[in-house]
Amino acid sequence: MKRGKLWDHTRPLRELPVEVHQFFIEEARELKREFLENRLQVVLIPAPEPMYAGHMVRAVENKNPDWYRAAYNDWSKCQGKSNCKRTRMHRALDRVCTGRDGVFGSYRFRYDSILREIMQDRLMEGYQSLELWVPPSNTVLEYFGQDLVDPCREEVFGWYDLDENFDEPDNVPF
Repeated sequence: MKRGKLWDHTRPLRELPVEVHQFFIEEARELKREFLENRLQVVLIPAPEPMYAGHMVRAVENKNPDWYRAAYNDWSKCQGKSNCKRTRMHRALDRVCTGRDGVFGSYRFRYDSILREIMQDRLMEGYQSLELWVPPSNTVLEYFGQDLVDPCREEVFGWYDLDENFDEPDNVPF
């Protein structure tokens, strides 16, 4: 794979080599799927220790994806207010998935850059998706000149003590 000039998240995905570009597009689709399937939902439930008749408290029924919550919190710290808009993130995901993302430098493509940075981190460090560990991509690591990951090493998947008793369903680690 030709390395040439290294790409960074302020540049559009189309500037990446084809092999690496495909990994980013697949990751963008996964982010979009998570984003659309998980949205913050808060409901009212009876208070565990009611102080009066009809006392209700808020409870989270569904949460935003972890990567979106982290981006939202980072944005709030930098901007001093929570100005990370879900609709803008959705439009940026659409642009990134279809290859229409733009160069960071104008306000319009700020969200595109945030998404590309999230994708790069996930592809290079791996991440937890539900109960599955998704290891880093060796193709992406190679492009960025990082050490490749052995897919069988303990830090990637973990090891289980085979002497444990897995006769009962509660003891099975997967």
